[in-house]
Amino acid sequence: MRSQLLVVVICVISTIVIASSFYWFTQNTNEQPVRPGDYRATLMFEGYARSYDLHVPPQYDGKTPLPLVFALHSFGSDAATFANVTGFNKEADANGFFVVYPQGLDNSWNAGTCCRPASQQVFNDSGFIKTLLVKLKSDLAVNDSRVYAAGLSNGGMLAYRLACDDSEDFAAIAPVAATSVVESCNATGPVSVFAVHGTADEAVPYNNSTRSASALPVPPAVDAVFSWAQRDGTVSVPRQQVEGNLTVTTYGRGANGTEVVLYTLNGGTHVWPTKIPTTDLIWRFFELHPRQSA
Repeated sequence: MRSQLLVVVICVISTIVIASSFYWFTQNTNEQPVRPGDYRATLMFEGYARSYDLHVPPQYDGKTPLPLVFALHSFGSDAATFANVTGFNKEADANGFFVVYPQGLDNSWNAGTCCRPASQQVFNDSGFIKTLLVKLKSDLAVNDSRVYAAGLSNGGMLAYRLACDDSEDFAAIAPVAATSVVESCNATGPVSVFAVHGTADEAVPYNNSTRSASALPVPPAVDAVFSWAQRDGTVSVPRQQVEGNLTVTTYGRGANGTEVVLYTLNGGTHVWPTKIPTTDLIWRFFELHPRQSA
């Protein structure tokens, strides 16, 4: 009899503990700081389970706000592969910032007129990123003035779209081997741009004279760069530096301290460049360009 009573008491206590733990987890997740490390999570958005990978650097103490970088994979790739290709986690650990790697549906992004199937099915990827940003700000101490986006190819195209759709949140973007494919840009404020592109890019043309027969039917990369230089109100005549196969074109003195910079790699193709420290250069640019008030 006593043993049966003891079993009943233990079961009741266990049930109370489990129920209390579940209530605490669902109601008070923000009271406990996210620890440094790597996480994979899912966010429901417009009927789709949208996944993302998050890297939290060792400097994070749960209180001090850190910068946040959205790293956007290329067409046909995925979040985990992009983390390996770019080495953004290592850069984040060295410099103290969060990196989030969202996953595109069907491994593609709707950046405007490109790329299928996401653009054809009109997935609201810009809205997904905005919603994810809101969630991350609720889960982490994010520096509101230091939110950035970097992407390769289709991911870089989405970075351009985020600058147009959400300029009040993004301080700077870094499109690599990409161009802007939005039908209209409704940016309400300036955004700094750090673009990297190769003259022999076979998918996204550097300019119209270098467009290959296999290139996508998209505007050339230099057009997107120049468009943002004008939108940001930078100087009309850029500064150029040539070092071997690399040409750096800088449009400075834009509104609210913005800059637009283009790294041109002579002979560079449609890849994340390894002949220059691309990831480190992107972070150095981001670090110098927080979002500033007018």
